[in-house]
Amino acid sequence: MNCLIVEDDICIAEQISRGLSGFFGSIDIVNGGYEALEKLMNVNYDLVVTDLMLPGVSGSDILATIKRNKTTPTIVISARGDSATRAEALQNGADDFIMKPFSLAELQIHVQRIIGRSAEADLVLSSGDLILNRLERKVTIRGGQSIDLNAREFMLLEMMIKNPAKILSKNLILKEIWNYDFNPQTNVVDVMICRLRQKLQDESQKMIRTYRGQGYALNLAQ
Repeated sequence: MNCLIVEDDICIAEQISRGLSGFFGSIDIVNGGYEALEKLMNVNYDLVVTDLMLPGVSGSDILATIKRNKTTPTIVISARGDSATRAEALQNGADDFIMKPFSLAELQIHVQRIIGRSAEADLVLSSGDLILNRLERKVTIRGGQSIDLNAREFMLLEMMIKNPAKILSKNLILKEIWNYDFNPQTNVVDVMICRLRQKLQDESQKMIRTYRGQGYALNLAQ
């Protein structure tokens, strides 16, 4: 699991990182809003912990971006703990709110609760009549018809369902599925999309849409 910490106070950021090291194998720290948005464009995080008062882009804007494009759980940690600020953060998509100063024990309790809830909710993902069971590594469609996918096809479909209606670029798919940077000469993404469409009986490209020059996305209005 991986986590993104967005905090302009490096001491607090390192404190949060130490407190969460037992939960996550990878923790990224950024100090400003623009850097956070860039990270969120390229990495699917299991949790985002963010302050509200940030240089560049505010924490509220980060929450709104996550709410529009992802299902990533978020925790706000802020010195502004009045009821109006809390209500606004939760309305913008935060899953929890912690007021500064805070203890590591308090933070860990909040994170454990959110991770547990998120993990349970994400065991089964669906889009229309397409159902992906992450625990059983099983995909069904159209009334329970089982679809046999290899590991990378399963990862790609999971990535698309977790980012509904978002256009996934070839660069992002290569980085997430193959773990290497974009190579304009390779067609492995196109080949895998083609195989996935065949297995999903999507030759008409109604389920997986191609956006020329941009990438691919699930079509929720199929």
